Amino acid sequence: IDKFIWGLRASGFRATNIILHALTCIMFYIILRKLKFSQMFSFLGVLMYAIHPAHIGSVAYISGRTDILRTLFMLISFLSYYDGKLIPSFVFCICAFISKEDAAVLPVILLFSDIILKKRYSLRIFPFLILMPLYLIFRRYFLNTDDFALVPTDFLYYATIAKSFFAYLKILFLPYSLHFEKFYPVETSFIQGIGYIIVFLAFLIFLIKASLKKPIALFALISFFLVFLPVSNIIPIYPKLSKKYIFLADHFLYMPYVFVLIFIFDFVARSGLLASKMLKLIYIAFNSIFLLFFFYNIPVWKNEEVFYKDIIKKSCFPLRAYNNLASYYGRRGDVRCLVYLEKLKALMEKDYIYYYIIKTHWHYFQEKNIEKAIQTIEQGIENGAKHPILYFIAGDLYFEKGEKRKAIIYYENGLQ
Repeated sequence: IDKFIWGLRASGFRATNIILHALTCIMFYIILRKLKFSQMFSFLGVLMYAIHPAHIGSVAYISGRTDILRTLFMLISFLSYYDGKLIPSFVFCICAFISKEDAAVLPVILLFSDIILKKRYSLRIFPFLILMPLYLIFRRYFLNTDDFALVPTDFLYYATIAKSFFAYLKILFLPYSLHFEKFYPVETSFIQGIGYIIVFLAFLIFLIKASLKKPIALFALISFFLVFLPVSNIIPIYPKLSKKYIFLADHFLYMPYVFVLIFIFDFVARSGLLASKMLKLIYIAFNSIFLLFFFYNIPVWKNEEVFYKDIIKKSCFPLRAYNNLASYYGRRGDVRCLVYLEKLKALMEKDYIYYYIIKTHWHYFQEKNIEKAIQTIEQGIENGAKHPILYFIAGDLYFEKGEKRKAIIYYENGLQ
């Protein structure tokens, strides 16, 4: 649809993301009103959500649309279910599942909305609950993804997850140093690991006790942990690196932040602090901080080169940044491609197959032997090195040669 409307203009694809983000904010506003928050309070909540700097990764990054679509469909499904409109809710629940796999927790959220918000147990939830095992079966046998086989058993790995929870809270309330390569080193001290788990459990118990008599806050708390669970690295996002790192990403908070705001705003609304001057000052301060970091991060998205170099400066393990920057230079025949491939090879601590393929391609490209460069890349793909980088390079080479149809085919394969 995007291609039909905008052609191949990246600005059009980003415009679609902005429109979808706006629709998500509208849905969030309607849900806040449905939960009996005042009109002004709902508007202030949506404003905080709309301008949060961590959302730049979902809105400005075209591939981040999965976060927006998943959240939008989940909110529509929840709202429809809350209003008793089961068929639209079920349809949008499926849409959320298709958008991103971590939407699989939605049926459980709907179940808790019945139990906590509606204070009833209803058979209407069963079709939604059946979707969960069906979806897992689909992933296992049709997509050949055995998620649960990847679950680590190392205690220190889970201690690091407990520690990373507070790193995510830091992103939510002080969103500076945002980037795409937050590889968090796995904890090595057993004593410190126990400490992180104790602090996490104590904090969790405190939140539960504080919200027991506040149904909306309790529902928001449970829902937050449900949507946070899939991105918490319980199932490693990068299994091959799980012995050394867990992976965090700012854009993973796009959906959880909805429930964080509902939780906080319910506490404020029920505490009688709504008219407090101090609260107004705190709200203004947070929004000012958000806007400051929002505008601070915009120049980072100027182009691929600036974007990936910013990641390299901020990340302790810029794996994808080295990879993608090498691709950026390689597609332009720039010798800096080899510099970043060397850095990538050193980071991976083993021979990196793409290094040799791209290095050979670059050699032929410099000699203006386009045919030989294409042959090198295509042989690499045929021999199993089916990486997006190689498809994009092949697309660029065919475009350089004037064969635009073949170029488009390779670009599309790379996107897939």
